[in-house]
Amino acid sequence: MSLSQQRRAAERTALEHTIMQAARQLLVEHGVEGMTLRKLAAAIGYAPATVYSYFADKDALLYRLVLDDFSALSAEMADLLPMADPVARLREMLWVYARFGLHHPHAYQLMFMHPLPVPSQQFAERKDNPGRDGYAALRLALAEAQGIPADATPALELATQSLWAGIHGVVSLELALRHDDWVTWQAVEARIGQMIDLLLNGLLSSRSTS
Repeated sequence: MSLSQQRRAAERTALEHTIMQAARQLLVEHGVEGMTLRKLAAAIGYAPATVYSYFADKDALLYRLVLDDFSALSAEMADLLPMADPVARLREMLWVYARFGLHHPHAYQLMFMHPLPVPSQQFAERKDNPGRDGYAALRLALAEAQGIPADATPALELATQSLWAGIHGVVSLELALRHDDWVTWQAVEARIGQMIDLLLNGLLSSRSTS
């Protein structure tokens, strides 16, 4: 690659980053429905055609944002895979998931609280790989904590989805209703901790020791 080609590639990468960062800001300000590629182009001072040359439509841009966010969350969970104690690993994975939602509320809402286009093959290739798929990492940790094979049986899938739903419930209530004074909300960390205890005590009560 020539120097001019390298420069153009670097400029394209930089502008793509600018577009994505501006899109995240517009999502904060206007929500998914209010964010448009024309507003995005105006925000960064480019013609709409320039933005369309990077992303074919709004769904393509949203998908790219979600793909990056899923990659970040999955990487955090994959970092825990070497933990020898499967119960401690499972507990920490649930905390990682919850903290991600609390620290990145707009990304979390886009990932888990808004319908998105069908994943592309790039995303599908991550499926069932614990190193790249946070759900697969959680399922593996649960199987090992229960002392059962990690085969994706209906029972294991149900248990994994119940874990996910429990933590998602606490996080989504915090994001949506934390300012609602109808309920005397307790500290979110306490609610997350208690939910994790309740879920693990229930799912691991008949843990195999074989």
